[in-house]
Amino acid sequence: MSSLMYIKAHHPMIFTRIQECRAAVGNETVSINTLSLYNGKAFGNFNWRTTKEGHDFWSKISRGDFETFYNKYVVNKNVDEYSII
Repeated sequence: MSSLMYIKAHHPMIFTRIQECRAAVGNETVSINTLSLYNGKAFGNFNWRTTKEGHDFWSKISRGDFETFYNKYVVNKNVDEYSII
């Protein structure tokens, strides 16, 4: 499982997307520190399978495969934003 503090510090665009997914299900302020399959919506996170990225995408991210995010999204290295390819 990936630490959200690590993701926030080293992969801010991924952290932003995680926060967007949390906010979409009403979990904007959360104290859990891991991106885990077992920390779904009921536990302050979000349900991976219900996002547009899907379960397999978030499973890879949680295991530290951050290239999955960057391969899916076109990243503008000059700003902290992303867009779907």
